[in-house]
Amino acid sequence: MKRAWVLVFSFALLFMFSSCLKNSEDLPILGQMPNESETEDGGNIPNEAETYIVVFDSNGGTEIQAQTVKKGEAALKPKNPSRANTSTKEYTFKGWYLGDKEWDFDEEITENITLVAKWEVTQYTVEMLPSK
Repeated sequence: MKRAWVLVFSFALLFMFSSCLKNSEDLPILGQMPNESETEDGGNIPNEAETYIVVFDSNGGTEIQAQTVKKGEAALKPKNPSRANTSTKEYTFKGWYLGDKEWDFDEEITENITLVAKWEVTQYTVEMLPSK
């Protein structure tokens, strides 16, 4: 008899909760966030602005953190990286490039991008060794 009451109670709860939903589309999908929320008047409000990642490849220089940028906004120009000189070369940072074009930090971000540091070798040191 106790099992019957538990079973009846369980079905009653199931019926009560399932009747609260309009239809199966109202059920959340595990692991997914909805893109929009419905307002009282039937309109939709985006939950979160679309964002893009701007990666900075310092090309041998000091690490620069990636930025998350909202769609239509510009990335912030980071501090210039530095690069260790060698015994034969000195490096000067020339800018951030997307492909062969220098990046304009006023430009809107519309996709994920990787900006690469361009370096100019400013000095060669040549050391002559006596021949034997």
